[in-house]
Amino acid sequence: MAPLTIDSSGAYFRSEGVTPGTGNFLCGKSPSPRDDFDCYDRSLLQNADPTLFEDAIWPALYHRVPAFGSIKVQSSWASLYEYNTVDQNAIIDFH
Repeated sequence: MAPLTIDSSGAYFRSEGVTPGTGNFLCGKSPSPRDDFDCYDRSLLQNADPTLFEDAIWPALYHRVPAFGSIKVQSSWASLYEYNTVDQNAIIDFH
């Protein structure tokens, strides 16, 4: 598996797949505290925000790696993850 690169802006990326050079990348961005709201309605996650890539993720990726200047979104998804609010480590199982 390829290493995950995390930019100081919160944007991250890694190549996707086991075959190097496929040209596919997994990328995203951690929300700022101002934009990170509690979500209790899973229906809000039916579709990923289509503007997030163009407005927040792509500029950070392009700044870090100019070769990303012409990348395009092929697919997207949204999800929730649980974490401990004390140290923000993942919750693995029932406690």
